[in-house]
Amino acid sequence: MKNLLLLFAAVFLSCSLLAQDYKVTFSAYSVDTPTDQVDSVQVENITQQKSITVNGDDTLHLVDVVNTIDLHTTENNFSVYPNPAYSEIMVEFWSELAGDAQLSVYDLAGRKIISKSVSAFAGLNAYSLSGLNRGTFVLSVKTNNHTYAETLNFTGNNASEIQIAQVQNRESKIASHQKSIKSAALVDWQYDENDVLIFTAWGEGYSRIYVYKITDDYQLTVFFEDCMDTDGNKYTVVEIAGTMWMAENLKTSKYNNNVPIPNIPDQATWIDLTTGGRCYCDYDSVTYASIYGALYNFEAVNAGNLCPTGWHVPSNTEFEDMIIALQNNGYNYDGSVDGDNDYTTNNKTAKALCSTSSWKSTTTEGAPGNEDYPSYRNRSGFSVLAAGENAAFEEEDAKFWSSTELGPDNVASLDLCYFVEDAQLGSSVKISGLSVRCVKD
Repeated sequence: MKNLLLLFAAVFLSCSLLAQDYKVTFSAYSVDTPTDQVDSVQVENITQQKSITVNGDDTLHLVDVVNTIDLHTTENNFSVYPNPAYSEIMVEFWSELAGDAQLSVYDLAGRKIISKSVSAFAGLNAYSLSGLNRGTFVLSVKTNNHTYAETLNFTGNNASEIQIAQVQNRESKIASHQKSIKSAALVDWQYDENDVLIFTAWGEGYSRIYVYKITDDYQLTVFFEDCMDTDGNKYTVVEIAGTMWMAENLKTSKYNNNVPIPNIPDQATWIDLTTGGRCYCDYDSVTYASIYGALYNFEAVNAGNLCPTGWHVPSNTEFEDMIIALQNNGYNYDGSVDGDNDYTTNNKTAKALCSTSSWKSTTTEGAPGNEDYPSYRNRSGFSVLAAGENAAFEEEDAKFWSSTELGPDNVASLDLCYFVEDAQLGSSVKISGLSVRCVKD
C-alpha cells in the first residue's frame, strides 16, 4: 500500500510539473482599427519579474521547464538556418563590440553536448554546426552584451565528429541565405501556473496592453486604438472595466487644434502663469519628456482640447469608477474583494495601478514602492510612473488632473504615493503641474 501511494504521488508530481504547456499566438482586428498587424509583443511576467519580446507572427510557448535557458531571439541580430537541417546548420549573430563569445549546444535533458569559446569581432559573425545526430537540441550564443538562443532540429544520422567552425567566407554565405531572424518562430519561455502576464502589443507605432493568466492555448487578438496627439505621439492604451485609458502620460506640446502650449522653464515663471502651460520633471524636457510626459497646469486642462481628438481628461467620477471596479474585481494587493462600491473603504489598489519600476523603495506592505505581492504590481496595466508634481522629481508620487473643479482654486486629482497602499482621490491647486491621462470618449 505504501509503495502504491508513493507511485501515485510520483505520477501526480510528474503530471503537475508538465502541466504548463500553452501556446499563445497573436493577431489584430482588421475592422475600424488604425492597423491590422501586430509587429511585436513585449510580455512581462510580473510574478517572476522577467520579460521577453517576440515578433507578432511568433508563437509564444509557455512551458514549466526550459532546459538550461529561456529561448528567444533579439531583433534581427541572430539567425539560424536551415532549421530543421540534415547535417549542418549555419549560425549568424551580431556583436556590437569585439570580445569573447561562447557557443554551446545542449540536449533536451540539459546536458552540454559541445561548447566552444570564440573571439567575436564587432559586426556579423558566422559559424557552422555539424555532426549532430537526429534530434532536438538547444543552441546558446553568449556575447559580451547579448544572449541568443534557439531550438535546433537535426534530421540526419551523422557519424562525423561534432564541430563548431568559423565560416571564413562570410559574405558569400550571407548573400545566399536569409540574414534576418526567421519569422513564425516557436519561442519557448518558462511559465508557472497562475503567473500573471502583461502583454504590450505593437503595430505600426500603435500599442495596447492586455493582462492575463494563461491556462490554455490562447489566440490574443489585439484591437488597436487610435490615440495620437497633434505632435504625432502615439499612446499605449489599456481597457479597465470597459473604459479605455491611456497607459502612459500625455506629452503633447500642442492642443488638439494645433495651438502651442508654452513650455515654462522655471518655477518663478510657472507660479505667475495665468494661462495654459506645461513643464517637465526638473524642468528638463530632454531627459524626462519621453518617459514621464509633461506636467500641465489646470488652465491647459480646462481649455477642453488638451487630449487627442476622441479622448478627454477624466472626471473625478471616472477615476472613482475605476478604483471601485478594481476593488470589486480583486485588484487589492492582497487579492481581497470589496463590493461596497465605496472607494474610501478597503482601498488597496495603488500597487495594481503603478508600474514595477521608477518608484522609491519602501517597506510599507502593499505600497507601490514595495516589491511584495509581485503578482499585483501593475496588474491593471495602468502603468503609473512616479513623475512627481510641480517639476519636483523624487520618484515618490504621481498625480493626475481630473476635469472636476472643487472650488475657485482646487481641482480633484488622482494621487498615488510610493508608501501608500490606496489610490487616493485628492485635491490639487490649479497652479500645480500634474500629469494627465486621457480617457476615450
